[in-house]
Amino acid sequence: MSSHDAALVTKDLFLLENQLPFEVLTKLMSFRNPDHKTRMKILTAFCDQVRAFPPGTELKEKITKFFCELPRSLTLGSSQGPAPDQPAAHLLELLHKQFCSRTIVPEQSEKSSFKNDSQMNWYRYYPAEELRSIGIHFKPSKTGLFTDVQFKRRWLISRSLYIPPLRIDNSTKSLLLNLVAYEASHGESNESRVTSYVCFMDSLIDTPRDVQVLRSKGILLNTLGSDEQAAELFNQIASRLIPDPYAYIQVKSSIEKEHRKVLKKWVAMWLRVYFNSPWTFIAFVAATFTIILTAIQTYIALFPLKDR
Repeated sequence: MSSHDAALVTKDLFLLENQLPFEVLTKLMSFRNPDHKTRMKILTAFCDQVRAFPPGTELKEKITKFFCELPRSLTLGSSQGPAPDQPAAHLLELLHKQFCSRTIVPEQSEKSSFKNDSQMNWYRYYPAEELRSIGIHFKPSKTGLFTDVQFKRRWLISRSLYIPPLRIDNSTKSLLLNLVAYEASHGESNESRVTSYVCFMDSLIDTPRDVQVLRSKGILLNTLGSDEQAAELFNQIASRLIPDPYAYIQVKSSIEKEHRKVLKKWVAMWLRVYFNSPWTFIAFVAATFTIILTAIQTYIALFPLKDR
């Protein structure tokens, strides 16, 4: 297969309507190669390749290796999270487990505390460019898990929002839509992890400028061609989705609290304007020094020193 054909086959493999039960799939693959030794390595490597960031080895080699060595029986694991209790029913569910292995909803006690706090029952959405203007920095998470979104405070004014990196290409929309469709077919809120992730990203992306902010920080790798196309991708997918209201609730709460602190907004804006580059910093120091000298000169002119 050519690389183009391999990409099309991969897209078809993860369509919800194309899913074969693993019991059938592994039976078919056993005629080709019954070896069990490398089953976990093959499966996880194949799923890793689908969401590779940046792209790694040739995709067609991964597909060939996958079909040649898929074992009869399957006990799933994940290279990025704990192994699930039950094996996946099909390939799409395997990918979902691989990249959504952590919960994004708080414990029951934490849910109760948020319910009792009337001020924390709703949160406004702020685009990435606006959050950057108040001093919130964006950084890629150390894992590719859709659920690995964190808000961390360091020192007095340093605040960072960690988001899993994502490569955006021609297959991204299809992959996200099928993962969302898979979650909708289950009908359980605790399974709405990709749905909640897409809605959260949509809340950060309103315009191409927001995409540029996330792209400049290594969170998005846009291979579609323009930031406008990437922004439209999330806006279109999330237009009719309903996320879990408790997904990323600690992150949303922290962002809302930070946005209400007017003094920190001023400090963040001052740092962004005058310390954005060495040249602006030098200009600021020079201007400050000039003002100080002018003030001293004016004071001496108004109140000359008396000769002793």
